[in-house]
Amino acid sequence: MYLFNIIDWFSRKVIDYEFSSTLEKGFVLRCLRRAFSRCKPEIMNNPHADRAAPAEGRKWPGVE
Repeated sequence: MYLFNIIDWFSRKVIDYEFSSTLEKGFVLRCLRRAFSRCKPEIMNNPHADRAAPAEGRKWPGVE
């Protein structure tokens, strides 16, 4: 069984969720559509978006 949930990080509330017995993208897209119909976020955050970036190319503020 797979669970996909969308959480508002600021309020820590679950916006929407969906269960599926298979790992297919259809149940994820249904959940996203329902969540976006309820509310539209001002900021989209993907915590894994920088995984493809080379480590030596990163500039961290205040860190030398």
